[in-house]
Amino acid sequence: MFKHILVATDGSPLAAKGVKSGVRLAKALGARVTGVYVIEPYLPPMAPEAAVMAVPALDPREYDKAAQAQAAKALARLEREARGADVRWARSSPSARRSPGRES
Repeated sequence: MFKHILVATDGSPLAAKGVKSGVRLAKALGARVTGVYVIEPYLPPMAPEAAVMAVPALDPREYDKAAQAQAAKALARLEREARGADVRWARSSPSARRSPGRES
């Protein structure tokens, strides 16, 4: 039936339940599982032109480093669950890219 199951996670407790369920389903079906954590693109803080206070901006490299660390932490749970259930697994943490001309 299903040979490959994609499990999205954001690292939350509710997503952890989804990871467990996805791994259990993969085990029952003899499928492999891939966990995905999508990293939102960096958006610098914006303030109205009339704002008096300066908003400290996070360096895009720092943002990327922090986002990658969060992705690794969230996907480590999938790895533990899959290894414990003896299910083949993979993981991915792509960055969401906004297409020109498209509104989100």
